[in-house]
Amino acid sequence: MNIGEFRINLRLGDKAYPVFCKREDESIYRKAATSFNNKYLKYRELNQELDEIDILRMTGFHFAFLWLQLRGSTSSLPEQSS
Repeated sequence: MNIGEFRINLRLGDKAYPVFCKREDESIYRKAATSFNNKYLKYRELNQELDEIDILRMTGFHFAFLWLQLRGSTSSLPEQSS
């Protein structure tokens, strides 16, 4: 833990995690966790046949997609060959 950071507990999916953050960033961390959990619960509700790992992957992908969309950098990503 760095000076000026403190520990908060965030629930992501079905588990709580300790996270160290600056006090001025705490509300962003908590809002991010809330947003993640809302999307996680929605995916879990819509895809009941999938296990927790798959729901977490879908949730993570959702936010990675949004992040790239907001950055506007999708055209600069390297292409993947199959």
